Amino acid sequence: MRPRWQLRLYEWLWAILLAAGLAGLARLWSALGKGFGGFIWQYDNNHGHSVSFEVPRHWPGPQAGLTPHTRITAIDGRPPGHFPDVYAEKPIGAPIIYDMVRANGRADRVCLPIARFTPGYLAEGYGMVFLVGLTFSGAGYLLLRSARDTGRTLLGFVMLISANTALYHGHNGNINRFYNRPIFAAIMGAPTNGVLGALLLHLALVYPRPLPLIKQHPWIIPFGYTTGLSLGSVFGAALYYGAHRQFARLQPPTQVASIAFLTIGVVATLMRGAWELLWQQDALSATERRQIRIMAVAWTLAAMVLLGALGAANLRVTVPFELFPTVATVLPIGLVYAIFNADLIAELEEQSELRGQLLSQLDELKQLRERALEDFADELHDSALADSKALEMRLYTLLRQTTEGRIEGAALRNALAELHGQGVALGRALRLTIEGVKSVDFSDETLVPALQSIVSQLNATNTTAYTLVCRGPIETASVATKEAIYWIARAALNNVRDHAEASRCVIELDCTDTNLVLIVSDNGRGSLPTDAATSEMPRRHLGIMAMRARATRLHGWLDVNAGQFGTRVVARIPLDQLETN
Repeated sequence: MRPRWQLRLYEWLWAILLAAGLAGLARLWSALGKGFGGFIWQYDNNHGHSVSFEVPRHWPGPQAGLTPHTRITAIDGRPPGHFPDVYAEKPIGAPIIYDMVRANGRADRVCLPIARFTPGYLAEGYGMVFLVGLTFSGAGYLLLRSARDTGRTLLGFVMLISANTALYHGHNGNINRFYNRPIFAAIMGAPTNGVLGALLLHLALVYPRPLPLIKQHPWIIPFGYTTGLSLGSVFGAALYYGAHRQFARLQPPTQVASIAFLTIGVVATLMRGAWELLWQQDALSATERRQIRIMAVAWTLAAMVLLGALGAANLRVTVPFELFPTVATVLPIGLVYAIFNADLIAELEEQSELRGQLLSQLDELKQLRERALEDFADELHDSALADSKALEMRLYTLLRQTTEGRIEGAALRNALAELHGQGVALGRALRLTIEGVKSVDFSDETLVPALQSIVSQLNATNTTAYTLVCRGPIETASVATKEAIYWIARAALNNVRDHAEASRCVIELDCTDTNLVLIVSDNGRGSLPTDAATSEMPRRHLGIMAMRARATRLHGWLDVNAGQFGTRVVARIPLDQLETN
């Protein structure tokens, strides 16, 4: 989760920059109606005053032929230090002679009347640049507020530092003395390139996920910020102390170094995005790929505008003024809109994926319910149904004997007492069956603890001593194999409990290389009654048929050996066999 201090830091920096920009606009507002030369100039300690690149072409200066980066050497024969006095002494419309040196080194002289500084000039010049600062900083704030990762957090601060360049123009603006106060350039303008370069390098190293290089060398990120701030500080000191020749000489190299550092950050960010999209697509989700494309396209446009503006200011490259504020104003709004749309698409995809998972889980629950019902039916079929059928046949036989007068009163009482005991036993068996039938999901649970639970339950409620012996990697068997063994064991143990009258029962579970083998042996009666031997139904035959069906379903087999000294049930199921329909 994004720390709150990041948002608070952004808000404080934003408030300071906005206050500075508004103060500059207020000072410019006080100059309305006064005279100026129809252009904006900037001051360079090495070259003096020169026409700034940020001049709308419909202003009087450009219409008279003044081109960006033309160095002004004199106005009406007076040196640069007295330029404001010329405009203060002469009325609006008075002609002024400008001696200058063109960007190509050719000396020239232009006569241009003093123009009136109007609200239109303020809005179309300084106002447009101020609007660029507002949109960039506002877009950065929205990105930071919605940040889900380090990449978007860094991009928010990138937008704020980019806005500083535009807001600085309004803060230090003056129609006659532009960039003529070194303290403002040193504090606000100089650190911009270095800080931006550090932020972009950080973004390249951690977005969309941190590079292994960061874990091996955690000092890289602090080193990047230290380098960027150092370059900005040295450049700011060179600007502030530019009146000294030694510091004036430091301006060009430190300026170029800070711009180079910024360029490295831009290139690193774009290269990281290209690397992720072209060579690491398999490691990215569809949402991450979409967001990286949006970020790459948007930041490419932002970098072009930013580098174009800074390059024009620092490297004396001509940039059309109208193009810069128009693109720079619309760009951050489009960036935020595109990223928020990507978030919306991602949320819809997540919801769709979640819906699919829920439907899949519902299908699984339905299958588990059907399987549980089948298992419950098998359990009733194996024990309670057979006993109830035998009880029914015994009652029918007794009814016929009573009707035909073939049974005496004493025998009838004994038969009814026996039937009552069988009914009570059947009720107890039904209760145990219902309580014992639980949904067992062997994709999450294990077979051995499930059998141990049954054995513990039987030992607590019966006189028979049940013992479980397990050998081999039993839990490596498939879910279907373990389910079949589990329910065969339950059916066999129900037979022992209800019919064997045994004193002990041993359950052996052995997993070999090819089979999972279950052996249930007891020392009980070991008799399998038939229709010829008694009028009762063969109660254990139905259970044996169900157990054999379970084993056969998985290409296994089941064998039952009953003798004078007990019964032995052996089930063998091959490992990793598919269920047959």
